Amino acid sequence: QEAMAQCPVCELLVAAAAVDAHVNAHFDDGHSAGGGGGGGGGRRPPLLRQTRLPFGHPPPAAAATAPTSARCGARRDREEFVCASVVCDGCGVANFLPRYRCTVCTDYDLCQACRNRGAETLKHKASHPLTKVNLPAAPTPDGYLGSSRTSGVTTLLREYYNAREDLSRNLAFSIADHTDHFASAPEDKGWGCGYRNIQMLCSFLLRVPVFREVLFGGRGEVPSISELQMYIESAWAQGFDPEGSRMLGRCIVGTHKWIGATECIALLCANRVRCRLVEFHRPTRPPNEHPALFEWVWAYFHGGKHCGGAGGGLREYAPLYLQYQGHSRTVVGVDRKRPDGEIRLLILDPRCRLALI
Repeated sequence: QEAMAQCPVCELLVAAAAVDAHVNAHFDDGHSAGGGGGGGGGRRPPLLRQTRLPFGHPPPAAAATAPTSARCGARRDREEFVCASVVCDGCGVANFLPRYRCTVCTDYDLCQACRNRGAETLKHKASHPLTKVNLPAAPTPDGYLGSSRTSGVTTLLREYYNAREDLSRNLAFSIADHTDHFASAPEDKGWGCGYRNIQMLCSFLLRVPVFREVLFGGRGEVPSISELQMYIESAWAQGFDPEGSRMLGRCIVGTHKWIGATECIALLCANRVRCRLVEFHRPTRPPNEHPALFEWVWAYFHGGKHCGGAGGGLREYAPLYLQYQGHSRTVVGVDRKRPDGEIRLLILDPRCRLALI
């Protein structure tokens, strides 16, 4: 009997051998993964949940802008991903150059040292011809970011609220300003949402001096996905989240493994950023609603400590990493009907492509 696996997006049972293709289909434009379930096929949630921003109209001058070198950034994204995701089949080293690909075996690559010693395995023989593959030796400073990062989204959102008298009169709101949006690229669709949300958090934190000094050795840049994988493994090596490390086989560099809130916590704690994980493991109102979660988020943005602590950093609140079954998003704010009505979360979703912004 064929092994089955559950899709983490729509919870449909599919053949284990086809689960990767099924998950990726959820992220393809205009394509449905099929088979029912609760995932909604190829439908995308809006970038900013509940705000009804007029994305179909020309944006005002303060609208979010993308780098002019998006095409070059996309090429760097692909090149870095290919480099980082390949593992030598002879010795297991990752992110290596030069790379030698076997023209006989399927998906078989060797590093320089294994090629020189004539490494062999059960399926590969030293007599098989090899082709040298040349790729960039290391990530560029903004590698993996150029085609996915959009700045100014939260600034535009705040201006939208302030410009609408009906909103400012009937709603109380709070927004984590200066949070950039990071969209999933073709190279990480279906598995990279956790990394993209960490990048969104870091885009905010790196603008706060007290965090900028300690994050990633003071480099002051949002890491690429491959770099985040290395930082997470480094956090594991320091003893953070041993259970999560074990569950992921103590290795994520160069892989498509999904990560979640605990990996985000481990990475930030290892970089001397104090974090808190709050779990809402069951609905608090029938049939499947979470008013306790919404109330907690509201209290956080209106009653928590200011980012950076007393006397340091911006007097704002950092965005939140929201993890749930099959996906994660970044909460950049909250609004509430006056005086104590419905609460809505303002969310940035990595699934939203750059073109939609």
